[in-house]
Amino acid sequence: MCDGTKDCRDGSDEGPFCENWTTMCSNYICAGNDTECSPDRYGPTCLCVPSLSMRQYNYVTKQCDDVNECLLERPHCSHTCVNADGHYTCECDPGYTKDEFGYLCYANGPEAMLFFSTRNDIRYLKIKSKQMVTVATNIKQAHGVSFDGTYIYWGRP
Repeated sequence: MCDGTKDCRDGSDEGPFCENWTTMCSNYICAGNDTECSPDRYGPTCLCVPSLSMRQYNYVTKQCDDVNECLLERPHCSHTCVNADGHYTCECDPGYTKDEFGYLCYANGPEAMLFFSTRNDIRYLKIKSKQMVTVATNIKQAHGVSFDGTYIYWGRP
């Protein structure tokens, strides 16, 4: 935007607002803590720095306020999200352990398995390792696959 190259077909990224693009922030002061001015098509905008932390400029209080990442539409944690100033952490319920990235929780003990049937087979998928195992073949139309820890059960139509 405002670099002399029409990136949009209609050239809307090079509109009249570009006339003051390089000087837009010269006389505009972003008051408050850890802020900087950035040009925008609607005028100067205040940003919170460093940009890696989740903070948003509040034009009323003239401060950078914490953004509660736990309330965002797309959840980051598989169990519990704990908001902190500028960041968040994930916590697992008792009996679960966090993965190496700290977002997903896995049950302690043997790896969970998802049993399912295909057209001619019964298989399971190990959830964490993504290992696929074929348990039985040449099974015609198996339905309702279940596993009790020792035996596999299924029904036929």
